[in-house]
Amino acid sequence: MQVIESKKKRSYHIRIVATNGSRTRALSWVNVRPNEVQCGVSAAAYRYHSSFHQSGDIRISKEHQTQPMENEAIAVGQTGEPPSERKPLDQLTGKERVGAFVLPIDKNSLGDYHPFRKKAEHDSVIYVDTRCFPRGCVSIEAWVSPPGHFFQRMPKPPGFRSIFDLSPCWVIIDIGDQ
Repeated sequence: MQVIESKKKRSYHIRIVATNGSRTRALSWVNVRPNEVQCGVSAAAYRYHSSFHQSGDIRISKEHQTQPMENEAIAVGQTGEPPSERKPLDQLTGKERVGAFVLPIDKNSLGDYHPFRKKAEHDSVIYVDTRCFPRGCVSIEAWVSPPGHFFQRMPKPPGFRSIFDLSPCWVIIDIGDQ
């Protein structure tokens, strides 16, 4: 597990990429801005992203159609507070899942994802070695939590966890075998 502290800036960009030793592909992304945390999938076939806003609203976007997430909590794997009880990012009292994806990463599926090219705007890159996932799929979960609170109630992840200390909250990314 690693904890990364951010130098204060307007936004922080995290990229999750897959490699099989010869090809490196962009799988997913997490962008943290002062008033929202967004995460999404980096493949043209999966036009999906979700976001947690300062107001406490969670929104999902499929095929560029954005909608508030109200009763879809179970469908997208939301396990935090009910919509009526969610707190703003700077007032979180518990963990909130921003997004969860299960993505195919076998050698036949890697071509579905865009080639990864490191850019200056990428503050952190999490590399996933596809050879460590014999089932050919990876689960990626992005969470927000008040600083330090996350460890009090979270079970050990099935794979590995990266934690980013980004004001006003922590951003936690769990990656595991699916």
